[in-house]
Amino acid sequence: YIIMSDIKLVVLKTGEQIVGKVNTQTPTEIRIEHPIMMVQVAADKMGFMEYVQITEDTTIPFSYDDVRHVLSVTQDVANYWNQQYGSGIQIVTNPAQVLVE
Repeated sequence: YIIMSDIKLVVLKTGEQIVGKVNTQTPTEIRIEHPIMMVQVAADKMGFMEYVQITEDTTIPFSYDDVRHVLSVTQDVANYWNQQYGSGIQIVTNPAQVLVE
């Protein structure tokens, strides 16, 4: 299973913002499973797209020479990533928002 702390935001020196599960880290690189990139879809809205779209590889290495920051993500972003690529389990932070059918 995936815990929230495994899902990170990697900000590259080029300004790209990558979200994914940290697979491994070495002194020279960080490997991210199912990296998705934040993209602006409207003036006030952000969306996500696969970082590398034409490969069967699911874990992508990023050299620390190219990385500016490795940061925690919000619960909403972790839930989105987990719904798409993880177990699908989401953590509810506001029980009032839960709908029961």
